[in-house]
Amino acid sequence: MLTGDNNVILDEPAFLEIARAVSQLKSFGYKVILVSSGAVGAGLTEFGIKERPDTIAKTQAFAGIGQAKLLSIYRKHLSVWDLHVGQILLTYSDLKSNKRRERVLRTLDAMLDMENVVPIINENDTVAPEHEKFDGNDIVAANVAALCGARQLLMLTSVDGLLARNENGSQKLIREVADLDDAMSLVEESKGAISVGGMQSKLEAVQFALAHGVETFIANGKYASQIPALIAGDYKKRTRFPPDFEPEFTDGDEPEIIPLG
Repeated sequence: MLTGDNNVILDEPAFLEIARAVSQLKSFGYKVILVSSGAVGAGLTEFGIKERPDTIAKTQAFAGIGQAKLLSIYRKHLSVWDLHVGQILLTYSDLKSNKRRERVLRTLDAMLDMENVVPIINENDTVAPEHEKFDGNDIVAANVAALCGARQLLMLTSVDGLLARNENGSQKLIREVADLDDAMSLVEESKGAISVGGMQSKLEAVQFALAHGVETFIANGKYASQIPALIAGDYKKRTRFPPDFEPEFTDGDEPEIIPLG
């Protein structure tokens, strides 16, 4: 997670752990794309403000201020492993237009071809009108995963995955979901009874990713050091959503997408 409990304080140790995990994945031969939020929070911290803006214009202004800070933090931690950042700011219109989608994909492909570059994608909050915004960072990541033909999508959140509530009130982790429709209906019927941590929007993003053949995981961002083990299949404290089909790949090095909240 990139922010503290009040949602405006940037969590620097989290950036470091993400950078470490990315460097390990790249050393294993993976291509990695980060989809990151946090620009508004980064802008607020520049002024010591602890509450989110109350107008759209102010929110967009702080997003613009925070973009530079956010990228500088990523750059600082990724540079420890001699990695560089490449920023791409997207709007809904960029992925709605075929021509603009092609331009985005060409840029992504060019960055991914550079072994020491990590593309970092964020919604362009400074210019995106409210009626054309993505419904959260997770759906941005799902769209990017579908666009570039990613094999895997990892969504980091504040809980260990999809949580089911037992009759006694305790919770248990659902490690694998075979029927997404059942999970969706349970979440819709009982707000928070089955899941916590904004799981509704995440499941909608999962649904989009699975429809494009992308294996998807939800895991706790506090344990970012376990990301390489999770991708390798050795770390089971997560929820896995297997796709109904696998898309055809040509070169065997499709990227992993990691959205960061």
